[in-house]
Amino acid sequence: MNAADLLAIWEHGRQLAPLRRARLFSALEPADTRGAPLPMGASGARMLHLRRRLFGSDIAAIAHCPTCDAALELSMQVEDFLAAANDDILAATHSVDVDGRTLHFRLPTLEDLEAIDPSLPIADAQTQLLLACVSDHDRAHAIHAEAALLTEIARSDPLADPHLALSCEACDEHFTVAFDIAAFLWREIEAWSARLMADVHTIASSYGWSEAEILALTPTRRQVYLDLICA
Repeated sequence: MNAADLLAIWEHGRQLAPLRRARLFSALEPADTRGAPLPMGASGARMLHLRRRLFGSDIAAIAHCPTCDAALELSMQVEDFLAAANDDILAATHSVDVDGRTLHFRLPTLEDLEAIDPSLPIADAQTQLLLACVSDHDRAHAIHAEAALLTEIARSDPLADPHLALSCEACDEHFTVAFDIAAFLWREIEAWSARLMADVHTIASSYGWSEAEILALTPTRRQVYLDLICA
């Protein structure tokens, strides 16, 4: 993927809602042979592979302690998250035993989340999501087994909603924070695009070249011209 391609993705992504943007990122990796929507964790793994392809494996982030608001600098690897993925995540159906009955379900997808009415209270939205994933003949029993189903879904697809276990050195507070893969990647793409557009403006203002001509340069050559302009 070259600079012009990624800039086009940024431009398109600005017009999308977060879930649709996540689907866009997932679709940028090689297609899945199943042809069906992917479980959220599998989509997350694709986004992590995309992130590694674009920006490398190292992930630097900052989290704030909920007790004292101290800033914690985080250093992670893409592989740390990929290692958490279950091998059977792409299985068509999963099951859990609740009160002597086996309930069958599939793992939620990004498409399932998009289909939920955003005006629903969290509890109702959760129920709607579960009912969309449980097999037809088990839906009547699913209402009374939400806790067990949610636990099994989280166990089966840990990358669907990854969390980081952190501790604050300042106050010794232990807490967890969610890591939204799509949102993090989007912020990185936005920052990269802003820097690139500023570089294009600087070079175009000095040499009169078009955006396409500047984007066609390798990053190294663009930097050389920027250094000459600023010398």
